[in-house]
Amino acid sequence: MKRKKLNKAPSFTAMHLALLIFCGVIITTHSTGVLYAKYKSEASASASGTVARFEVTEQLTVINSDGDKESQPIDSFIVNDTLKPGESTTYQFKVKNKSDVAINFIISGKTVFNELPLTLETVEVEMAPGEEKTIEFKVLWDQSTAENLSLDFCGKIDMIEIFVTAEQID
Repeated sequence: MKRKKLNKAPSFTAMHLALLIFCGVIITTHSTGVLYAKYKSEASASASGTVARFEVTEQLTVINSDGDKESQPIDSFIVNDTLKPGESTTYQFKVKNKSDVAINFIISGKTVFNELPLTLETVEVEMAPGEEKTIEFKVLWDQSTAENLSLDFCGKIDMIEIFVTAEQID
């Protein structure tokens, strides 16, 4: 009968050799990077921003069809004006751009009841910072066609809504 040796040392295999080489590479790479680093870099940054001021003021003057002028508060106004075919009412807006940016100022309108053949023009004006302009918006009863002169319009009323928009351009 053969006896087995109990104190047999494990054999050195290719797997052990690969593990030893891998550990050696890791240790060498780490120490090379730490010991021989020649450059140190740091980065820092800061930023700030400001919001441009946006302020537009308007003053409204209404020139009735009979030529009378009346100043109106800009937020709510009622104009008692009687238009006849061929006549117009002019709304003058004195606008000042107090903003730090250029604006596009738009005035448009629409009739509420559509009872009268009124023509409303849309006005669009670009304004630079600090610029002041007088912008006119007209309401006209067009008399170019016979149907706009019909007696069916007698005693009719209409109401006009005017929309004022100020948009930032840049």
